[in-house]
Amino acid sequence: MGITENGTRQEGPGNVVKIIVFLLLLLIISATAAAAYLKSLDVDLKSVSIKDLIEKRFMHRNTRYEFVSSEFDYDANLNTVFGTHKGYIVKCSKDSLIYIDSNGNEQWTYPLSLKNPVLKTAGSYLLIADYGSKSILTFSGKEMRWEKELDNNIINADINTKGYVAVVHEEERSRGAVSVFNRQGMKCFTIGKAENFILSSKVSSSAKSVFINSVDTSGISTDTILEFSDLSGNISDNRIEKEDTVFPSLWFMDNDSLLVVGDSMFMILDKDFTEKFQQNVKGKIFSSCIVEGKYAVIAANPEETTGIFESGSSGIWIYNDNGEKISEYNLKGEVRNITSWEDIIAVNSGNKLRIIDLDGNLLAEYSSKDDMKEVFFINRREVLVVCKDKFLVLKMK
Repeated sequence: MGITENGTRQEGPGNVVKIIVFLLLLLIISATAAAAYLKSLDVDLKSVSIKDLIEKRFMHRNTRYEFVSSEFDYDANLNTVFGTHKGYIVKCSKDSLIYIDSNGNEQWTYPLSLKNPVLKTAGSYLLIADYGSKSILTFSGKEMRWEKELDNNIINADINTKGYVAVVHEEERSRGAVSVFNRQGMKCFTIGKAENFILSSKVSSSAKSVFINSVDTSGISTDTILEFSDLSGNISDNRIEKEDTVFPSLWFMDNDSLLVVGDSMFMILDKDFTEKFQQNVKGKIFSSCIVEGKYAVIAANPEETTGIFESGSSGIWIYNDNGEKISEYNLKGEVRNITSWEDIIAVNSGNKLRIIDLDGNLLAEYSSKDDMKEVFFINRREVLVVCKDKFLVLKMK
């Protein structure tokens, strides 16, 4: 800094540095405040993008959106299964895993040699298991993380958001077994069952516990036994038995609470696997999912003939992890399946797709001339619809 002949001060480089430092501090303070605000809204800062935040902010509730559709054919004779992963449509057949963008263009291919591939995704991980055979592979995006050939045939498999895999498989001298692998593919443990048939197994969201779902068919009825272990395979003394009931669907919430769903009954267990809530349904439960990692969603026909429901109608019921119903959405006809993305839910009734929010508000709907087998969110604005020999990409405008 200097002084001119008329006595005024000149700005030197020191003041410029001060201004830059001030702006940097202001940016840091603003970013910290924004992060604190998003955390208070339970936004996962590790997985969310700026685009996601903008789309979530501007998808207003009580606003109806229109769908624009694009149609693409595929060969239904190739035993093809679909899913979505990291913004891609995933098409998996016996000989290849293909990532496709929402415009139908192939972006990446990985060769396979499988007999009956099944595809599962969770968070940033993707699992392919060859049911009835022995192969298992995991991916994160375009990176193949690990693959294994098991000693026995695979019955069921699942992957959690931390990349832990639970595999139900055949086992000599037992009626089945569960093997758990960490995200690097190292085996944590194997547990066999000599008397019960194991249907499914899952690793909790925190990767601290493992859920084992088996049935006892030795008596007159088919009874379910729900057991829990740690990551070393130590079975807890706390177990749940339900007579004449089978649970085909199981969902862990982010706090390790567990949604357990049967054909006509569902319940919520806390992280210690103590039953918090149970609800029997007079009709049939069609499908279920978890929203925002903390809300249980049930699609069911309550078989009521009075009041708001009529015969052949369905309800989408949304509960918090304490079992309190926070909202519902009602529609005519049965529900084929449901799925979620953050705080919105896709409801597939076969010939019509509806997008609703947590308050039970209808955001968008689409009618199809083809039977819709499955639906998946590609991102918040785009939905994959799988039909018999074609798939559709629906974009909300």
